[in-house]
Amino acid sequence: QELVLIHTTIRKNILFGRNSATDEEIYEAAKIANAHHFIMTLSGKCETQVDERGAALSGGQKQRIGK
Repeated sequence: QELVLIHTTIRKNILFGRNSATDEEIYEAAKIANAHHFIMTLSGKCETQVDERGAALSGGQKQRIGK
């Protein structure tokens, strides 16, 4: 089953699970999901835009963001 991400930033995709999360909670969620390292390699970090269905990300990266 493929996870679908929303066409917005990585940050907002993480917030989809809890829209009242603080920046620190977003950071911790990314670390727990093992997504922090690859997010930090992106030019926009958490503000990187995810295209429709996250096509530019690997399946594993999408799962880590969408957890």
